[in-house]
Amino acid sequence: MTHKIKISIPKPCHENWLEMSVTEKGRFCANCQKDVIDFTSCSDKEILKYYNQNSKICGRFNNNQVNRLISIPKEKNTFWLITASIFAFFGLGSPIVKAQESIKTEQVEKQETNEKNVEVQEEIPYHGIVYDENKLPLPGVNVMIKGTKIITHTDLDGKFSISAKKRDILLFSYIGYNTVEFKVKNNPEIAIKIKATSMMLGEVVIEQ
Repeated sequence: MTHKIKISIPKPCHENWLEMSVTEKGRFCANCQKDVIDFTSCSDKEILKYYNQNSKICGRFNNNQVNRLISIPKEKNTFWLITASIFAFFGLGSPIVKAQESIKTEQVEKQETNEKNVEVQEEIPYHGIVYDENKLPLPGVNVMIKGTKIITHTDLDGKFSISAKKRDILLFSYIGYNTVEFKVKNNPEIAIKIKATSMMLGEVVIEQ
């Protein structure tokens, strides 16, 4: 079973986020004397958990995080969880008996692979620059190879260098900006432009 709720900001704040004092979880607004929590990279579950622990909060959101219905699953009854565990325990007997039976095997001849037909993917050093809509370099942008843990960051001049294989996909992410995907090819020189996401500030209201 699930129920739906909606996160909204009835009275958006028009203060400049960049001019606020930086705090551990966001920024501090000197005008309204409130901590503004940065939820732009949080999941719905994380937002609701924080709201349940703090009834009145002021936050910063991406536009696609608010004014929409969110389905929240209800916690399962403990009785049914215990019952399901018992059935699962007794249900283990059947596969164990089958595992004791002799397993028929068939011998399959291995085919030799022609090494000439195997394409070896070599890593190539790629380097470039990341800039914003005003063509200003962005320092501290995350540059990651999709599907791996290989990551680097742009320097103070927005420049980066990373070794990747052809057809790898690079992910460029930065707080407050849209994530960009780029499939690398033969050209080792890369120039990436990322756009700022639309943000909304204000006191949060949860409608159930």
